[in-house]
Amino acid sequence: MNKIKVCAGSPGGKLPVCNEFFDAFGGLILPPNSIWRRAIGGSITANLNKLVDEALAEKCSHLFIVEDDSIFPRDTVQRLLKHNKPVVTGLCRSRVPPFRPYIYKGMSEDGLSWYNLTPEDKGLIKCDATGMGGILINTKVFKKLTRPYFRLEYMGEKEFGQDIVFGMSLVKAGIEVYCDTDIEIGHITQCVMGSQHDEDGWKVTMGVSGMKVNFEQPELT
Repeated sequence: MNKIKVCAGSPGGKLPVCNEFFDAFGGLILPPNSIWRRAIGGSITANLNKLVDEALAEKCSHLFIVEDDSIFPRDTVQRLLKHNKPVVTGLCRSRVPPFRPYIYKGMSEDGLSWYNLTPEDKGLIKCDATGMGGILINTKVFKKLTRPYFRLEYMGEKEFGQDIVFGMSLVKAGIEVYCDTDIEIGHITQCVMGSQHDEDGWKVTMGVSGMKVNFEQPELT
């Protein structure tokens, strides 16, 4: 059995980085001889591919990708490693309404279909693809994929982001993907807290990406 060595990598380039991210990233508990890397100065896709090259050059058994707009528990990698899966992630939600989890099930015209969590979905669940917010990839997976591993694709006027394209590549290669719903990956955002008065009284609201929504918006089914 190969020795476990993890490259914890962040591609950089999303929001202005928060101190909370550095605390979480630098505080990750990793196996001995593991490494931390940040790829900055290029596009997200270029930075992601740099991290893959770095992990392979350093003979890492796994690459843990987490973007710099996230916070997460110190033992995230340890818990993901225990599942011994080719690709496994924690539960991270979109920053915009309806705040869906970044997990996908099946193909659609938009590339991948959202996975709608049910009350029965607990612990480790199988899906087809996930986002890049806290994803642990066995580096053997990259032998089954085509370079560049992360890229944008265009179909007509539609642009598919690197996370969707990578997810579709995993589906086509028949690589199993899982999500541990017990591991929360917090998605950092900028919001404006406000108030709203209606027939039920006062409610707290928040503005997210220019949208004002009820703080207690129910889960979609």
